[in-house]
Amino acid sequence: LADAETALGPDRLRGEVGRAAAQARFYGRVAAGGDWLGVRIDRADGVDLRRMNRPLGPVAVFGASNFPFAFGVVGHDTCSALAAGCPVLAKAHPAHPRLSARLARTVAGALGDAGAPEGAFALVHGFDAGLALVDAPEVTAVAFTGSQSGGTALVERAARRPVPVPVFAEMGTVNPAVLTPSAAADGAVLRAAASGFVASFTLGQGQFCTKPGLLLAPRGSGAADEVAEALAGVEPGWLLTEGIAAQYRQGLADLEAAGARPA
Repeated sequence: LADAETALGPDRLRGEVGRAAAQARFYGRVAAGGDWLGVRIDRADGVDLRRMNRPLGPVAVFGASNFPFAFGVVGHDTCSALAAGCPVLAKAHPAHPRLSARLARTVAGALGDAGAPEGAFALVHGFDAGLALVDAPEVTAVAFTGSQSGGTALVERAARRPVPVPVFAEMGTVNPAVLTPSAAADGAVLRAAASGFVASFTLGQGQFCTKPGLLLAPRGSGAADEVAEALAGVEPGWLLTEGIAAQYRQGLADLEAAGARPA
């Protein structure tokens, strides 16, 4: 099901399932251990001061498109909120709605078996439902993994609430890489750098937020030709959504209009 919706490939997805399971177990240990409570008791001269962390309340979670398990509706944001005693309202990503629904049923069942109160986890679908989550006065925090434009929009919307709430956002960026003059002057180092650069930004069809999006190299170093040669050996692959594909085509057109030469 996950591969049918994302085309990320069985091997990659199996590895991600292991990562997601490890995250869930870690947060389970955190919840059971109670260290996150930060309990402190100070007694002196007849004074008894006690302090501890308490759950904020319901948390809205917007999962990622490119990591449907580890950063999806039951990824680390959901697990950390639940470990802290906060109910979770998760927004299904349109890139994998059926998988999101299946994962939601799994986690809701597991929470019920563990004795969690009804409503500790819920799933919503659709753009408007996501906006309603951010606006809901009951929601006390928002977690987001995705694009800079999407995350910024949520931050601004949460700030406009009568009572603003924090938005914990992990957003993609350009991640520039720099090729130094000494590295560019060594042919073997230059070829290795170009190959590594290409391997990094084409991993997962370029849909990792950690990928380098810009290489700064000395003029006349030949870095562009080396990158183009390395790119020639990369097989094309599927993008996650039609929206991502459209943005890619538009971005390429904009670069060409500005005088860039596609490799």
